Amino acid sequence: SHGWLSFDYSSIRRPAGTEVAMPEASEITKFLKSNNYSANAKLKALRAISTHLYMSAQQFKNVALCFPEGVDRQDVFCLLHTRVVDPANLLGPMTLYAPAIFSEADRMALFRRIGHLHLLNPLHPDHIPYLCRLAVYEERRVVELLVLLTMHEAGGRVLRHVAGSVGVVPASWVGKGVPCEDMVLDVT
Repeated sequence: SHGWLSFDYSSIRRPAGTEVAMPEASEITKFLKSNNYSANAKLKALRAISTHLYMSAQQFKNVALCFPEGVDRQDVFCLLHTRVVDPANLLGPMTLYAPAIFSEADRMALFRRIGHLHLLNPLHPDHIPYLCRLAVYEERRVVELLVLLTMHEAGGRVLRHVAGSVGVVPASWVGKGVPCEDMVLDVT
């Protein structure tokens, strides 16, 4: 059999905690809005400068909205998510989970392209749904992290949604670990 092999590289390199958003990043939005170049040409220009850029989640949002919904906007996310200085805002309801910016299908595609761990917001993981396959190491690690967080937060719990019902993940997962089973969990 044959077909296309596609992958997205996501660097583990992130802005240092002391980095701030560059005011010049706002100029990019002005340029993208003022020119009638194709989305592909705009993406190439962003790739050329992305390694020299730090931006806020708001600046990222403004840049992303210069591109059509779907694959082009996903490409912008893949390209710039490691350049955002306030990732808690990027990975929260204001950006990644804002329906006006990314649809559910876009988010699912980004999880496949970038990975669950890159898109996990450990500072604010609550009320965000994660569809995790326990047989996949990275996705199982997300569930493990959520379970560990609940141990240290009063009233914390990880909910699993199965066949229309909601329940709490087994308490035994705290001590024994999350099982490596061929099971898909929708957890929040």
